[in-house]
Formats: sequence, structure tokens, C-alpha cells
Amino acid sequence: MKIYYLLLLILISPSFSLDLTKFHSGDFIFQTLSSSFGDGVQDTTKSEWSHVGILKWSKGELFVVEATVPRVKITPITRFLKNCKNRVAVTRLNYLSNIQIVKMILRAETHLGKKYDSYFLLNDTNKLYCSELIYDALNHILPNTVKSSPMDFSGALEYWKRYFKDHPIPQGEPGISPEDAYTLNNSTLIYHYKKDKIEKFELLYLK
Repeated sequence: MKIYYLLLLILISPSFSLDLTKFHSGDFIFQTLSSSFGDGVQDTTKSEWSHVGILKWSKGELFVVEATVPRVKITPITRFLKNCKNRVAVTRLNYLSNIQIVKMILRAETHLGKKYDSYFLLNDTNKLYCSELIYDALNHILPNTVKSSPMDFSGALEYWKRYFKDHPIPQGEPGISPEDAYTLNNSTLIYHYKKDKIEKFELLYLK
């Protein structure tokens, strides 16, 4: 009952329309975070996106498997969107079979409870950051599908100097960003929404 009330609330909203029934398990969901960290990620990667997770349906409700502060977790879609600033999108990889989607999600869930990787160390799965979770889960079922590239923090260098403090900025180290996941080959954009005003999505969702 709760999920249907949520759908009704969203669909009748004059400023936002999101039909959750269009989304499938295994879809990737992207958002702009309402934080200085989110701004730093977007400025650095020259992207709309600062966070990504994997959608999962369970018992009629939609969740997001995500690597976020403080740890990897499964988050109800309503709570996930409360952190959103003014953009959200969903993409789908066209070539994944249902079995592969199940295996990808199961792989992501093996990391539940692990701490967030604040230093963005790719391939060290003792801790994970958001797009690293995508990287690990997808490459687990289809090796080398997602490629890393050298990280460049120059787009928001002053912010990252404050963020890393006494820790060296991992400039040039291999990494993966939400934008990299968003632009994966053979993916379809299922949904994209941008608000004209900077406003948290939580005003449009159940508390």
C-alpha cells in the first residue's frame, strides 16, 4: 500500500513526474547531491552527476544499492532522492540478461556494510565509493566492461585541497566517476529530470 500511495503522490505533483514502474532492477540511478562534495565532483568531472547507485525491486518496493557515507547500503528510493539537489536520471544497459542483472546486484550486495572510500582508491574493495561499486559489480559479471581513467582534480582543486587535508590528492591515479557510468556504451537513458530551481526533492516525497 505504501508504494502505491507514493506513486500517486508523485504523479499528481504539478512540478515533478516520476513513474517508478518504468524502472527495472539493474538500472543505474544518478543524482546531483545537495552538498559541497557533490559540487566538487561535478566540477571535477564536468558532469551533471555526483552520485550513482543500482536500482533493485524487492517485495513491490524500489531500493538503491549504493556506496555512500558512511558505508555501502540499501536505501529506499524516497530516502535516496532526499539527498538530491535538482537533477536525477536513470539509465539501462541494453545487453544485460536477467541472470546477469541478478548476479550484478548480488555482487554489489556482497559489499554491504563496508565503509565509504573517501580517498577514491580503485580496486581496493575493502572500502568503496559510489561509482567504484558500479565498476566492481559490472566488471565481475562482464570483465573489462568498465574502464578506469586517470583522475584529474584540477576542475575544483581548491575544494579538493580542503577535502583531502593532509592526505595527498590522488591526481592521475586510476578512477571511475558517475559520469563514466552515465556514458557507458550501449546504455539507454530511461529518465532524466532537471528542476529549474535549486530545491531538494524531499519536498515532493513522503517523510
